Amino acid sequence: MTNLQVHPLRILFIASYYTPYMIGGAENMLKIHAESLARRGHQVTIATLGPQSEIAEEAPINGVNIIRMPVRNIYWPLEKGKNKIQKIAWHLIDCYNPMHRNDLQQVIDRVQPQVVICESIAGWSPAIWKDIASLHLPVLQVVHDQSFLCGKGIMFKNGQRCLKPCRECKLLRLGYRYASRYVSRFIFVSHYQQQFYHDCHFSSVASSVVYNAEPLSLEKKSELGNPKKAMRLGILGTLTLHKGVHNLINAFKLLKGNFELYVGGNFCSEDFRNQTVQLIAGDPRVHLLGRVNADNFFRQIDLTVVPSLWLESFGLVAVESCAKQVPIIVSNFGGLTEIVREGINGLSCDTTNVETLAATIQKVYDDESLYRKLVEGTHASIAKFINVDRMAAEIEQLCQEVINR
Repeated sequence: MTNLQVHPLRILFIASYYTPYMIGGAENMLKIHAESLARRGHQVTIATLGPQSEIAEEAPINGVNIIRMPVRNIYWPLEKGKNKIQKIAWHLIDCYNPMHRNDLQQVIDRVQPQVVICESIAGWSPAIWKDIASLHLPVLQVVHDQSFLCGKGIMFKNGQRCLKPCRECKLLRLGYRYASRYVSRFIFVSHYQQQFYHDCHFSSVASSVVYNAEPLSLEKKSELGNPKKAMRLGILGTLTLHKGVHNLINAFKLLKGNFELYVGGNFCSEDFRNQTVQLIAGDPRVHLLGRVNADNFFRQIDLTVVPSLWLESFGLVAVESCAKQVPIIVSNFGGLTEIVREGINGLSCDTTNVETLAATIQKVYDDESLYRKLVEGTHASIAKFINVDRMAAEIEQLCQEVINR
C-alpha cells in the first residue's frame, strides 16, 4: 500500500445496524472502524437503518455522528414473527432495491462526504453502490462474511460448507455481482476471503486486505496446565451447527485423560439447544454457560477450540483467546489460518473430521512442553490484530487512494 499524506477527511459510513442494534462481530468492527478514524481527526458520520419512518439525526457517540434511516423494504429486519414468504420477498427486493436513493441523496447533501465506506448493507441493497458512484463519490466496501455470495452469508448448506454459490444463491446475489462494478475498492478481512471471492466471480473488482483489529489488553495466565487438574477446553460464540459445536462435543467424548468442556454463548434456536443437550447426554464435565463475558471466560480455560465448519472470514474469538494467553485449535481452512501460527500459538486441523479434531486436542494434552510453548507464543503472534491504529491507518490510506484516483 502506498503511503500517502492523509488530511482530515469527511467520511460517510453506510451500514445496516449501529448501536444500540449491535447484532454481532460485524457491528462491533464497524464501531471500531468509525471511532478509530474519528480519533485520527476525520469527520465521521454513519448512516444506518432503524425501525422509524423518517430520517433522524442522533447525538454523536465517541465523535461519530449518527443518522438513522427508515428501511425501504416490507419490514424492519429485526422484527420477529415473519413467515417464509415474507422473508423470501424481503430478500428478493433487497437484491437490487433503488428505493433508498432519495434518502441517500439527502444524507450526502447534508454530510458532503469525500468518500463513502459501506459495511453490512442488508436492507440497503447493492443498488446504493451505483447511486453513490452516480454522485461521483468513491465507495469502499468492507466485506465481513460471505453475504455477497450467499443469501445466509455463511456458505453452508446441508451440514457442509459450500465451495461455490448454489443456484439459489446465484439468483439472490445477481444484483450484487451486477452492481459490484461501481465499487472503487473492496476491503477483505483476510487473504483467504479475498481469494474465495475472486474464485466466485468477483475477480474483476479491485480489492485490498485489511486485517481486523480489536483493542484488547494482554494478560498472562496465573498458572499453566496442572497435570493434577483437568484441561479445560472452551468454545465461545453464537452456538450453531456451522460453528462446529457438535463436532467438538463428539471429539470430547473420544479424549483420554482429565478434561472439561466449557461452552459459552447463546444458542441460535431452542431446537438446536435441545439437540446439543441430548448429545451431551448428561455428562457433568460439559458446562453450558450461556452468554458470558469473554475476558472472564478465557481466564478460566486452558485451550480454546474454534472448530468452524463454514468459511470463517477472520475469527476475532481466536485473537481474544490469545490475548488472555490461551492457545487455540482452529479449522485448517478459512481466515482462521491467518491468525493461528502453527506450533507457535496453536494448531490447525480438519475440524470436519471428529477423530482428527480429537487427536489434535489429545496431542496438546499429552505434550506438556508443546502446550507451554503455545501459551508463551500467544501474545507476540497477535500484535497486529490488537493494533487498532494500524488498521485505521490502512483504511485511511485506501480512502486517500480512491479519492486521488
